Amino acid sequence: MKRNNLEYYDLNADKWWKEDETLYLSNHLNNSRFKFFSNFVPDWKGLKVLDIGCGGGLACEFVANLNADISGIDLSFNSIKIAQEHARKSNLKIDYQRALAEKLPYEENSFDVVLCFDVLEHVE
Repeated sequence: MKRNNLEYYDLNADKWWKEDETLYLSNHLNNSRFKFFSNFVPDWKGLKVLDIGCGGGLACEFVANLNADISGIDLSFNSIKIAQEHARKSNLKIDYQRALAEKLPYEENSFDVVLCFDVLEHVE
């Protein structure tokens, strides 16, 4: 991840779940995104899903509410911390880890579905 982007997300991590903040805007895309994905994945229940670049956990929580087994990784320590706190408050079981997409902390072939939203523009 580009250094200035990582610094931005670490400094602004507390804004992921604030409805009047820019970072929360991606939450409004989830209904449209997953409506489209339902053409390919009609039932998420029980699927093992990985969200690469999960940020504050917006998509992870959406998927958790579809009864999938969700894990999320992000390079931003503070974003992972916020995601963990929000999931705990929401009584959702989500495995969050700080990790690089190039060095996943999981065994090969561990997931049925891998998500990667709004991440590629941050990759060098």
